[in-house]
Amino acid sequence: MQEYFAINKINEKFILSEQDNFHIERVLRMKNGDHIIVTYESKKYDCIIDFKNGLNVTYFCELEVSNELECEVTLIYGLPKKDKFEMVVQKSCELGVTSIVPFLAKRSIPVLDDKNTNKKLERWNMIAKEACEQSKRNELVKVVQPVKLKDLLNYKSELNLIAYEDLNCVGSSHLYSLLGNNPKSITIVVGPEGGFDKGEVDFLSENGFISVSLGKRILRSETAPLYMLSVIGFMNERNK
Repeated sequence: MQEYFAINKINEKFILSEQDNFHIERVLRMKNGDHIIVTYESKKYDCIIDFKNGLNVTYFCELEVSNELECEVTLIYGLPKKDKFEMVVQKSCELGVTSIVPFLAKRSIPVLDDKNTNKKLERWNMIAKEACEQSKRNELVKVVQPVKLKDLLNYKSELNLIAYEDLNCVGSSHLYSLLGNNPKSITIVVGPEGGFDKGEVDFLSENGFISVSLGKRILRSETAPLYMLSVIGFMNERNK
């Protein structure tokens, strides 16, 4: 069944975005009495649509389902070249990330000004919304404004990890042992294509971030966050 995130609820009626209304009416060409699933304030509802005096999305029943990880995961990702960030946003949402923080690392290639930053941010959040709907999430993932190194401390969690390529030779057992403690919130930091500048790693290490290896193989920048989220998801749900 098609899923959407509502932007508001008035009595028994859910309010969807104009884009979602267009999708229902013109793309899917739904009819009176068709059902959709609407997510609002982390809860999912089976809803009926009709077209009396415009499109109406009306509450039918609440669904007792949660598709979220039991820990919150913040991904801080050094901005890469071209459209790699878009792919990471999409797949991270599918894998259960809670929020995504673009990081203007020293070795990040993109040069952003206010105009193209706002345009990219709008696109990134649209990609996140569509990925959350596709993967039937209860929570809508938000991509925030790109930040600099000192601002990363605003996104610390119970467990704070750096995927550091210089540790690849030591294996990933440390990562598994840290996740085995079942933290309630995790922040992971991944660098851009050129990796971290040593000063960035030193700064983060001095402020409570732990460097971990992702195994013996060298992963591409866009692969590393997806690997970490996959491991976190497995560890979080292994006994479910």
